[in-house]
Amino acid sequence: MTKSKPNIHILELYNRYYMYDAGTNAIFSITKEMCRFLMAILNSNGEIEVGDELKEEIEYLKESGCLKPVDEKIVVEHGEISLLESLYENNLNTIILQVTQNCNLRCQYCVYSGSYINRVHNNKRMSVEVAKQAIDFLVKHSENSKEISIGFYGGEPLLEVPLIREVVDYAEGVFSGKKLLFNMTTNATLLNIETAKYLYEKKFNVTISLDGPKATHDSNRIFANSNKGTFDAVMQNLELIRKELPGFIKNIGFNAVIDLKQNVACSSEFFLNYETVKGINVASNYINPISKKDEEPINPELIAISYYEIFKTYLYACNKEIFSNYKPTLYSSEVASLKQIVKDRFVGLQTYQGKISPGGQCLPGIQRFFVTVDGKFFPCERVDEESSELCIGDLKNGFDLENAKKILNVAKISEKECRECWCYKMCSQCVAKAGENGKIEAANRLKWCKQSRENAEEYIKNYIVLKNFGCKFEEGEA
Repeated sequence: MTKSKPNIHILELYNRYYMYDAGTNAIFSITKEMCRFLMAILNSNGEIEVGDELKEEIEYLKESGCLKPVDEKIVVEHGEISLLESLYENNLNTIILQVTQNCNLRCQYCVYSGSYINRVHNNKRMSVEVAKQAIDFLVKHSENSKEISIGFYGGEPLLEVPLIREVVDYAEGVFSGKKLLFNMTTNATLLNIETAKYLYEKKFNVTISLDGPKATHDSNRIFANSNKGTFDAVMQNLELIRKELPGFIKNIGFNAVIDLKQNVACSSEFFLNYETVKGINVASNYINPISKKDEEPINPELIAISYYEIFKTYLYACNKEIFSNYKPTLYSSEVASLKQIVKDRFVGLQTYQGKISPGGQCLPGIQRFFVTVDGKFFPCERVDEESSELCIGDLKNGFDLENAKKILNVAKISEKECRECWCYKMCSQCVAKAGENGKIEAANRLKWCKQSRENAEEYIKNYIVLKNFGCKFEEGEA
């Protein structure tokens, strides 16, 4: 072979060897001899001769479209960038209204807690006029959508129940012939039975922020006016709902923030067996590291416990009968993520000629159209809403197509590095990482690259192991 190096990545897993080919997105099991040969190519600046025993295998890989070097002419451009304007015009189907920037809690890890380079909680609230304008905007730009989703977000949205009621009534009046879905994320401390009955009547899907048992939850989720934990208040409201509105439980889910300074095994056990929460779906996410002022301390023992909980989730996915005691709770999304990122990936040559789009960014304003209290538009509720570069418009002027395209095509700022990276098709960096401190810059994006590559390798390895042990990665797995 010549000194043009193939864009590949070699993995060793339990004395077995694998090759990931960037061009085709394919994973191959290879021999130890092939592994040594490919590693020699990657580490050499000269030509490496192919031994007779490997020629047939090399030829097979080449015929499959593999082992191609980096294409220096390839362009970084999202494949759907030309569709963005038409999607905004008539195809919106979701909106998230930030009804308040205030909250009755001061959670330690909240991005508005003061621990992040971001805004802090304040008394700003969405006016009825702005809320109705946002709904009117959605009506105008959703002509082709049969189903409309309206979400309420904060701060704590239940501080604004009268506004929410008015918005729901208004939406029911202006959307004709479309199915309306309502949802909310709440800390549930204000979820009294009267409000619960209203949400049940309107068929709301409600996500409750709950981190685990009392000690875990109360270590971070505290009341603003007393610094006391909120666990007892949440449990009291949930128990009353179970008693008086048992049908509403099917519309409730939990979001748990995984704090690796806590013993997550206690949280897994809690969601699996604690009677008040038992049987309710749990989604989880880690503490957001983006724009955090100080790094989180690492406790190796607690990290190991977390890995063990993930391991039990994998056992359950491989054999639900034998490992039924390990039915996942806190880490239920782990197998679903492997399915989405690895199993369901496209394998083959590029579907669009000469273009790539590294990163995990969604279509800004399509999947998560976030409208702030002031009527500004953002791609979702997780980006820095103080950033002018991440703002994709407002109610007065409509969508800022130029900003939206820059966000969708964020990998352009690191084009050379992305083009040469082996995991550009498995990169999961959304624009939030490039937009630290309010600026979309290459340096912000590139500092996360090492972690992205490590994550991609871990995903591939975990997928291989689970597949070898019988995991089917079925729809709704775990």
